[in-house]
Amino acid sequence: MPSVHSWADSAGAAPGRSAPARRSLVALAAFATGLVLARGIPTVPASAWFAVACGAMAAASALGWRVGAPRAALSAWACRAALVAAAVAFGAGWLDARVSQSPAGSLAALLATGDDTDGEDESRPVIVTIEGIVAAPARAEPPIRGALAEFASTPPSRLQTIEIAVYAAISDSGPQHASGSVLVRGPREAISPLPVGSAVRVTGEFLPIEHARNPGQVDRALIAAQEGIAGTITSPDASLLAPAELPVPASARLGELWSRVIWRLRSGAASALDAALADTGDPGTARTTRQRGVLRALLLGDYDPAAGDVTSAFTRQGLVHLLAISGFHLVVMAAVAMSLLRLLGDLGWLEPAITASLVLLYLLVVPAHAPVLRAGITVLAILLAQAMGRRYDPLSVLGWTAIALLLWRPLDLWSLGWQLSFGIVGSLLWLGRDAHGLLFGSPLKGTVPTRHKTQLGAAAAWAMAALSRLLATSLLCWAVAAPAIALHAGLLSPLAAVTGLVVLPLIVLMMWIGYAAVVLALVSPAAAHPLGSVLAWLADQTVAMVMALDSIPGLVVRLPSVSVAWTFAATGLALAWFRFGRTRFRFLALASIVVGAWFAGEALLGPRLAASGWLGRTVLSVGVLDVGDGSCTLIRSGSDSVLVDCGSSRTGIGEREIPRSLRALGSARVGTLVLTGSDMARVAGSVDLFDTTGVRTLVVGETFNRVATLMPGSTPAAVLRAARERGIRVHTVAAGDRIQLGRATLEIVSPARGSAVLDGEDGSLVVVAVVETDAGPRHAAVMRGVGDATARSLLQSGAIPHPDLLVLGTRTRAKEATGALLRSLGAPATIISTGRTQVGRRGASSLLSSLPHARVWTTARHGAIEARFDRDGSIGVVPLVRTRE
Repeated sequence: MPSVHSWADSAGAAPGRSAPARRSLVALAAFATGLVLARGIPTVPASAWFAVACGAMAAASALGWRVGAPRAALSAWACRAALVAAAVAFGAGWLDARVSQSPAGSLAALLATGDDTDGEDESRPVIVTIEGIVAAPARAEPPIRGALAEFASTPPSRLQTIEIAVYAAISDSGPQHASGSVLVRGPREAISPLPVGSAVRVTGEFLPIEHARNPGQVDRALIAAQEGIAGTITSPDASLLAPAELPVPASARLGELWSRVIWRLRSGAASALDAALADTGDPGTARTTRQRGVLRALLLGDYDPAAGDVTSAFTRQGLVHLLAISGFHLVVMAAVAMSLLRLLGDLGWLEPAITASLVLLYLLVVPAHAPVLRAGITVLAILLAQAMGRRYDPLSVLGWTAIALLLWRPLDLWSLGWQLSFGIVGSLLWLGRDAHGLLFGSPLKGTVPTRHKTQLGAAAAWAMAALSRLLATSLLCWAVAAPAIALHAGLLSPLAAVTGLVVLPLIVLMMWIGYAAVVLALVSPAAAHPLGSVLAWLADQTVAMVMALDSIPGLVVRLPSVSVAWTFAATGLALAWFRFGRTRFRFLALASIVVGAWFAGEALLGPRLAASGWLGRTVLSVGVLDVGDGSCTLIRSGSDSVLVDCGSSRTGIGEREIPRSLRALGSARVGTLVLTGSDMARVAGSVDLFDTTGVRTLVVGETFNRVATLMPGSTPAAVLRAARERGIRVHTVAAGDRIQLGRATLEIVSPARGSAVLDGEDGSLVVVAVVETDAGPRHAAVMRGVGDATARSLLQSGAIPHPDLLVLGTRTRAKEATGALLRSLGAPATIISTGRTQVGRRGASSLLSSLPHARVWTTARHGAIEARFDRDGSIGVVPLVRTRE
């Protein structure tokens, strides 16, 4: 594959500094602005946006027919402005039409059920029967994740998932033509035997894909709409999956044939790699899960969940792009192919054409994930431009390719992968030479290169030049990527550019040998075994190196939340340093101080502004996240924050989901975690949260400690061990203890000191947040689970003043004493953290009946909810996300 410098030579000018490149970048910026505008104003329909685009195009056409020299310049600028406005409006309309509207005849449109008549905003399953073509092989349910996964009560799932491209929906009135795809979940014994490309009939419960329920969460419903996936069908009985009965349409038969061909190519490549890695009977050749996982991910894009710790380590070190198939992998493959083709002599346009064919074949072999296809299309566009034999600006080709890919998948604009792919490649094309000149100086024009007297000297000089180019490239890539990674993940790898230099040679060597091993194994599996042994050894060395780097303190820094504006400013500053570092040093140094001060200001004031608002009116906020059958409450006042519980039926919730939501709320770092009980509904994600949010203090009750002492193998014991291993302070509290939180105070009102019991409900902590306002004190009580004994004690003592807000869970059973307590408290507003499986059950119904005069919000209906106490004493309760589009 040609280097950045050869692309620049083919363009005849510095890439990105030509009129075609500027036009493509302006068009990309305008189209992307339209996508962002539509996401921010979802109520404007696509028809209105397209009408504006047509009007702007008409204005541009009229301005193009300018008459008279004095008005020519003004008309030209007005014409450009109209074209930009047309691109913005078209982008906004395209996003709405692409992901918010279902095409006529699609399965999503046929099964749209509308709003529920009883006012409950929840999706209820609908029994449907469909026929379609199996489009992808079955995959098992993801394994239980999280540090406390061993304590999960959920048994291993017997279900598998398969994707089906639908061609008919069967109702009482007969079959109807339908399009789109569904994900079918069924018993392993029924799903596994279904071959790719077979026609099947499925009956089961249909549910649409849910929208985002928490801040910072990926909106899977929009992603599914972009992919054409209508929802999921669950068929618990094997008899509900059968061969298709209707005639398969001709278009579906073409899809069937295509699916079979693709699956045979992919299975053949996977089998060839497995054959190369096959054990030979010698114990020394036994392949580990990590070896296989790394090599399958690197060469075929097939990820093994059992090797998830390796992927996480690559991600933290900023090296995940080396493991996941991306433009880097395809560039290496193209470089190998073109190097071999050049041994045959000058082939002219055939060289990029043959290379493009190989890249296209590779795209058919690996799974069609978005990053793989994005990288493949980009490389193919560059190769096509080379094969045309014309002078071109590679940055212009990249810009138009980016627009084409956004037309295909507009939501990729918000993807870190898309941003890094085009941002890094564009920066290399534009500033690759400038980066090398800034770090190592540029040779004077007209000078004659030094001739070396020996081959060894020439080789050493070439190696030093290659190393300097590689280092300059790595530093440029790191500088451009770091702000975006800080925005999305809150991570900074200060030495990622250097560690990449260490790992990169091993990755490239594995790819070269791996491709050769796959091709050789297709011919003779036994002959590929030596290459497989070398691959396994290289994989071991790479994994060991990355895991060793990951264990070094300070190589990964967790950052506070940063704004989009700061991210743009930091990225622009990094580009400016590489472009003008030698000529405008003082100005760039001053700009660096300003951007650094900006970051410090956001780090110090960001949490306070997020909790109090820009006007500082809010003195206390209580946010309840939607974690299903569990509870997780974020209480903030000023710049301080406390998390009360982090539990769910999903044990991996503390790895990504909760940290992302906390970052989106402006509280990336939470110093104190309060666990009100010891059941998984309150502690499932706690240990993972220790590592992702910087928890320094763990607050538990006496019952929690007693259970941990009496039962060393219990969940509380595991949580306390993990806390002590990380140096986290553990405080045991009881009634009367207080925690200062900004302008507010958290008071523990139950249980009394010395009354530790093994009953989880009666031993649960009851927390009341108190804050002073201009209208007097305001109270918010958090009670995840309250037993009858605790309820009677609270009724008699009056420890809880009449609260203005109650935060409950469905584990709060409204028995006689508990119901009397809730009625006596008389809170005007109540938030219930509950999963959809609990809604409608006896416990939830009795709980609601005990709150006859309260306005009730439930996470099952509204998603994440936040209550804000303002300085004037007023209280506002609002959902944090839109649950419907």
